[in-house]
Order: sequence, then C-alpha cells, then structure tokens
Amino acid sequence: MVNIKNGFKPRRNSVVRELKRRANLSHFEINQVLNHPEVIEHLKGKNTSASGIADVCERLSKANRKK
Repeated sequence: MVNIKNGFKPRRNSVVRELKRRANLSHFEINQVLNHPEVIEHLKGKNTSASGIADVCERLSKANRKK
C-alpha cells in the first residue's frame, strides 16, 4: 500500500502500474516519487486513486525537469 495519511489507500501495485504506463519510470524512480514529501502533501484529503497519484507525480516530475 502507498502510505498516505488519512483517506483511501490504493494498492501500491496499481499506482506503480499507472506510473510505469504514463511516465515510463523505473521502479527506483517510482519509489523516489512516491516517498517524496510533496507528493504526500498533495494527496492529503484529495484524489487518492491510482490515477490521481500518477497525476500529481507527473506534474511534480515535469516541474522538477524545468528547474
């Protein structure tokens, strides 16, 4: 399970599958993204489905590339 404080916790596999499909990340990169404090902060009380998590991760990775 992905560790998200309060709210629905999707199975980690579904999130990983969604991220691999969208962003073509390695498992190491996916773990880094999912454990990122900004990702956890974004997901408190918001859309915490697998695709919602992938959306947030995608946005953050694009923002990080621009820096």
